[in-house]
Amino acid sequence: MDKENIGVITQAEFITLIKNAGVKLNAIEEKEVLKKVDPQESGMVEYDNYATAIGEFFECVEAKKETMAKLATSEEEEIFGSILIMINDESQDIEDGLIQKFKARDD
Repeated sequence: MDKENIGVITQAEFITLIKNAGVKLNAIEEKEVLKKVDPQESGMVEYDNYATAIGEFFECVEAKKETMAKLATSEEEEIFGSILIMINDESQDIEDGLIQKFKARDD
């Protein structure tokens, strides 16, 4: 990117950098990101701004991964709990039915 080694890149170069990293942004997201990295709207993104933005981006990605993992674990625990409740209910129904049959047979 910064071919002239002057500590700035253009907005277009910054967006290309983001896209080359595999990030897909729609037009609105691009504008929001550009406002953050080029607050003066000069058309140029200073190294400090884009380095900070990239760092924050990867922190967000990591946080999202952690949140998704926690949600998946939480969902699995909830499903497992529901299955156990259903099994207990069914077991109780079976047990009650057997007790009734044995009582009826004893009478």
